[in-house]
Amino acid sequence: MNIFQKYGGTEFWREFLSAFYSRIISSEKISHRFIGANIDHVKTMLVSMLEISLETDNGLAGEGLRESHKNMGLSDEEFDEWISIYSKTLKDLGVMKQDSDCIINSAENFRPYIVSKGSR
Repeated sequence: MNIFQKYGGTEFWREFLSAFYSRIISSEKISHRFIGANIDHVKTMLVSMLEISLETDNGLAGEGLRESHKNMGLSDEEFDEWISIYSKTLKDLGVMKQDSDCIINSAENFRPYIVSKGSR
């Protein structure tokens, strides 16, 4: 069983993303990035991306991420905040540390496609 299915599939990950975005909008560092965003659409895209990345080692999403984030000017600091909130939410929703580490490592692989300002 893969990580996506292990925790309940789409239903669990939608719950995870709801908790995650509740925290995002409270973040002083990145909440401004989500003002006016269609969060339901973002959640749908992220559930699909989670399903792909947690079921397979698929690198095809990278170029789509680069295209959708290219004009946002996202910084490493903002990405770090996103990762921090993501990690805390995984822990709080009971995702095992080994699985959480795998998910965070997968998300980190997308950094070069998302960050365009102050890249490491």
